[in-house]
Amino acid sequence: MVYQFLEKNKNLSTEAVIYGEDKITYKELFRKSSLLGRKLSGEATDTIIICIPNNIYYVVSYFSILACDKIVYPISSLSKQDEVISAIERTGSNVILCTHDYYEQLKAMCQHSNIKIICVDNETLYDSNRDDLESICYDESKINDTCVLLNTSGSTDIHKIVMLTQKNIMTNCTDWVEGALDTSTHGKVLIAMPACTSFGTVVITTCVLLGWTIVFMPSFFNSATLLQTIGKEEITHLICIGSMLNILASDVAKLGPSNYNSLKFIGIGGNKAVPETMKIMMKYFPEVGLSPGYGITEATCIVSGIHPDISRNNKELFYEKIHSAGKPYRNSNVKIDNREGMPNSTGEILIGGPIVMKGYYNNTQATKAALNNGYLHTGDIGYFDEDGYLYVVGRIKNIIKSGGYTVFSEEIEAALQNSGMVKEAYAYGIPDPILDEKIIVDVIPIDGAINVLDIEEYCLQHLAKYKIPSKIQFVSDIKKTKNGKIQRKVYTLNE
Repeated sequence: MVYQFLEKNKNLSTEAVIYGEDKITYKELFRKSSLLGRKLSGEATDTIIICIPNNIYYVVSYFSILACDKIVYPISSLSKQDEVISAIERTGSNVILCTHDYYEQLKAMCQHSNIKIICVDNETLYDSNRDDLESICYDESKINDTCVLLNTSGSTDIHKIVMLTQKNIMTNCTDWVEGALDTSTHGKVLIAMPACTSFGTVVITTCVLLGWTIVFMPSFFNSATLLQTIGKEEITHLICIGSMLNILASDVAKLGPSNYNSLKFIGIGGNKAVPETMKIMMKYFPEVGLSPGYGITEATCIVSGIHPDISRNNKELFYEKIHSAGKPYRNSNVKIDNREGMPNSTGEILIGGPIVMKGYYNNTQATKAALNNGYLHTGDIGYFDEDGYLYVVGRIKNIIKSGGYTVFSEEIEAALQNSGMVKEAYAYGIPDPILDEKIIVDVIPIDGAINVLDIEEYCLQHLAKYKIPSKIQFVSDIKKTKNGKIQRKVYTLNE
């Protein structure tokens, strides 16, 4: 079971998590997770929400919920009131874990809900002299039970919630270790993307499996802070999304690499890094192995990747495959749904095996549509080349991948149409070298008195930061299909 990854390392004096000047050892992480888990076990809910940014108490909360055999549901600490209430109502949870910095904000958001808010950075929660913390009884028959819920996008009533099992997460972690990580030496892993995502979940869990040190950025992402953290903490592994690497590559020449000899690996997920970005990183960090890949929350997270040794030892091959998402890992049974069945022929990417989700929470119809004949239908379009490398060239779903987050067009459209200012709205993404995609919205205003500034202000109040459009433009018409639905654009990721 996933919690046993932590229990296995319960006596280590090694640092488990570092956040700025705050540090916690594995021994202390186990103690706090166990004690908090015992307290949470008495709560009358199956699902417990985590609303905590990247810090030590996020990891404590994650493992404490697993310790008491309840379901973890992490949401972004940037969530607005409607998004928090939606998370509560859709899962039936009545407990939210947070830190003191967010308590008053959450209390105000949830004032009309029967919700218990627990500040997990209250040290009195961990006052105990008990030494029987290891006496948790595991039922191995529950390996296929749901243990984590993850949003497929942001947080409105439109998005779906993925159910991941103990087996899903354990398998994905061990696959990644086997297929990409050198475990011969201790790793210090800088996690630059949100912990509440599927990528964050798998990376955190993998680090704990290996007894490695998790390091969180002491502030929001910027290149100078990231490089400073790499040098100060002697980071061996950097885990980021493609858009972050794009920013880093554009800044690294100006900032100047020095004292980064510890860095050996950069794992790239979330959204696609520009090939030119990876070439720049190889120039400035020639000893670092780059490992871009492909992942999807419905398949736990990590599906395929380029082995880091290739960029270190065979640059010619890396450049040849730089547009690919690498090869599928051991338990990623990937196939292309097309008639030809030949290399380089495109079709929908299908995924089978023990990493595929249990289904969508409380959404039987969507589950049946996504899981068919033993395979997950991803909605992504791709192909395999003659060497077995997977290429993801486009998608058929209405998803915008911006800054490491996945956002549905419909949730932005619905929010705007609820404003009373918009007659119709069409949200879409356009390729961007920094964010991967910028969010653009075409709007038909309800009358001539409405201006763009009014709508921008509404977005700031009602949408999480990462969902706010980069541009809102007024149009006179939005094209429709014959059945009255928006005629959406289809484009390739390389456009």
